[in-house]
Amino acid sequence: MIKLCAVVVTKDRYSLLKDCLSSVLTEGARLISNIVIVDNASSDDTAKMNGSIDSRLTVIHLPHNVGLERGIAIGVQEALKTKADGVLLFDDDSLFLPGSIQSLVESFFLHNQRAVINALPLSDRIGTLSSPRLCGRKLVHSKAELLSANRGQRYLRVNKVHFNGSLIGREMLETCIFTGVLGEESYGALLQRAGYDLIIDTNANILHPSFVERDRVKAIILPLIGPIITWQMRPWKARMAIRESILKRRILHSSLRFLILDIPLVIGIYLVRIAFERERLKKIPSYIQGLLDGLWTSFWLKKKVT
Repeated sequence: MIKLCAVVVTKDRYSLLKDCLSSVLTEGARLISNIVIVDNASSDDTAKMNGSIDSRLTVIHLPHNVGLERGIAIGVQEALKTKADGVLLFDDDSLFLPGSIQSLVESFFLHNQRAVINALPLSDRIGTLSSPRLCGRKLVHSKAELLSANRGQRYLRVNKVHFNGSLIGREMLETCIFTGVLGEESYGALLQRAGYDLIIDTNANILHPSFVERDRVKAIILPLIGPIITWQMRPWKARMAIRESILKRRILHSSLRFLILDIPLVIGIYLVRIAFERERLKKIPSYIQGLLDGLWTSFWLKKKVT
């Protein structure tokens, strides 16, 4: 039987974390052999947590907040010290619905252990998606609409790893090492480059609160690009979005294409977005910061992925 090590990064959300862990321990009772909690210098009761709560728990208390991606990298490296066959990543405010972890494992084997299997986040138990998704030119807001748009098929192919509710096999983690530098899209690109698939299993669901203002979400058609989904992002999210756009292209494409085509394309996409949505003007400093950060990191990646 497969054994998983669960990894969660947290900071000052002890009450949410308790419910989250209860969900994981219940749903993964026969599958979870270890749980690694990475505490980003919490000041609440999280700082007092230790393995006495459950023998499967390992709590890493960091002296300062290193962020989500670096926290995940620390947790994954600890998980690889165990004999676990794979790692289950999740947020500290998510709850796994009945049968979801088992479904992730079944899908993992159905895809010959060559795919990252992501759960589908819902904001409630009636099937509302945590964030609207773009299917063709249509925005869908529920699991039922998503399945209908996908002709009832259980699996959706995606281009990123969901750090909330994903099962990643040991082989993948040893081939494409978590360094804490890459986000969901760029790490997904790294795995795709190595020949792995990225899948959402719609039978595996997690409850996760939605932070998206649904009335602000819309699909727009960009000239020469096609339909994209947009919503109002916080400045740090805007910075991460353009950074990820740069990094995933650097991973997937040649240096020549990256320099001649990809960089101008990303800049062009965001310029057109700003033209269509004037509210984005105030985020221009964040876009510039993310672009420069992405370009700087891409030179570091050159030696890692070529």
